[in-house]
Order: sequence, then C-alpha cells, then structure tokens
Amino acid sequence: MIRKQTFHSRRQSASRPNHPPHCLLSSMSARNTPAAERPEILALDTLDTEQRLDYLLHLLLQLPQVPVSSDVYRFHKLKITAEDIICAGSHEGAVHKAIQDMFGEADSYEELDIQFRERGEGLEAIVPLIRSGLGGKSKMLVKELRRWVDILLSSAISHFSVRELPVQHSTFSGVICSR
Repeated sequence: MIRKQTFHSRRQSASRPNHPPHCLLSSMSARNTPAAERPEILALDTLDTEQRLDYLLHLLLQLPQVPVSSDVYRFHKLKITAEDIICAGSHEGAVHKAIQDMFGEADSYEELDIQFRERGEGLEAIVPLIRSGLGGKSKMLVKELRRWVDILLSSAISHFSVRELPVQHSTFSGVICSR
C-alpha cells in the first residue's frame, strides 16, 4: 500500500549543485506567490501516489507551448537491464538512476522547476517508469521516486502558470485536481 504524504513534506531543504541553465526555471518567475502557496500545488496533498501519477501523465500529455518530440526525453526507449539492476542494487535504484541521468539530482529542484523542452511519448513514459519502481523494497529509493513525482508535478503546474494559462484539471477517483 502506498502511503499518503503531504506534497511539501518531501521537498526538503538541501544545497543545489550547479545545473545546466537550460534545464531549470525559477519557481518565482512570473508568479505572485511561491510554488508552495499555489492552490494547484496545495490541492495535491489530497491525492495518493497513484492519483498523482495519473494527474502527472494528464498534465504531461497537455503541456502547452513546447514541441512534440522525443529527442530530449527518451524514457520510452529505456530498458532496465539485469546489469542496470546489479549496478544500482535494485530495480527501483535503476529507475532512480535513469531519472537522475536525465534531470540531475532531485535536490537541484528545491527552489527551481524543470523547464520542459518537449512533450511526447519520450517524456510521458516517465510515469510508467516511476510506477515500476514504487513497489521496491528500498524505502529510501521509493521515497526518492515519490519526491520525483512531486518535482515533476510542481514543474508541470508551473509550466502552465508561468505562461498564464489555466492548469489543466481532471478527476481521478472522485477527487477533483486543481483548476
């Protein structure tokens, strides 16, 4: 059973390593309030991990003002091999490493969001990839994968907000997600 945690309890303070500027977007740019105070993000606290993943996929399918392509994000072509699992110590470790290889350290996104450069099957495939690692035995790695869900959700919501577009809402299991 996947436990419910509040969205904000997983975004812990940490120092940010240098990260390529093309991957980041300030969480304060073009906003009146910090990300943590945005109603769309506060609404995520009512969702469990599966609902968050469903909502993340919904948002990734509809990211506005980015090209449809699979040149940058290639999660749809990722195959976790036995060697990957051995090197990472577990399947969830291999999933976590694949995400870090693409986006860098999760701590890099404490005050910054991912600036999505494209949308399409390559990016959307991150949802089933994360889902495949959530059943792992390593509580620490599963917690990190849940943290990536929150980072990606916050970044997707910010993607809409920064462009002054309404955040796409949807209904999952009777829970209405943001507007």
